[in-house]
Amino acid sequence: MPEPAGLDKDLVMNILWANIKTGSVTQPPSSLSESRHSVRMKGNDLSPHCDAQQSELDQGECLGYISGVADSMSNIICIPPDVETGQLLKVATKYMCDNPAELHHDAATIVFSAFEIAFPCK
Repeated sequence: MPEPAGLDKDLVMNILWANIKTGSVTQPPSSLSESRHSVRMKGNDLSPHCDAQQSELDQGECLGYISGVADSMSNIICIPPDVETGQLLKVATKYMCDNPAELHHDAATIVFSAFEIAFPCK
């Protein structure tokens, strides 16, 4: 799939957030989406739930959020069709671990960046 021309990441994030708010995308559980400063979930909120040492419930919350981002952006990111959900989780988790300085950003932006790097459009 060719890379979309003139991609505005802020617009993409706004569209994603609108999809999440309307239920078109899996909305994170309230324990994940609560933030003191913003209605948007931050990487700092998502990251602890993605740790392999967490409960299956926490890991499931992380996986659901990451899958929702992937599904909602399937028309603008180039994830190969044979990539499994577990691989998406590993890609996003590794990106968060390797880029802790970005965890104050929106979680959807962080996950999008991880997928964009791991699965570049050709």
